[in-house]
Amino acid sequence: MSCRCAIRGSIMRNIARPGETISSYRYERRVGGKGANQAIAIVKAGGVADFYGSVGEDGLWVKDTVATFGLDPKGISVSNVCSILADL
Repeated sequence: MSCRCAIRGSIMRNIARPGETISSYRYERRVGGKGANQAIAIVKAGGVADFYGSVGEDGLWVKDTVATFGLDPKGISVSNVCSILADL
């Protein structure tokens, strides 16, 4: 039996991985944020996560990306504002 967790939290675009200090000649976008990271970790550990968060219209790609990790994107709402961007 797997655990089921509900997470309500932040989603943002991250550029670098945790602990990385890099020089870059290109821009790379990744999904991050405490809530999204926790939900993805639960799924990777074999649990089921119901994630609830919000992105702006510029973050529609996030819904597709979290689905590749096994999260159901139906709990992610889209608002008519810009998404959060973390330059790491």
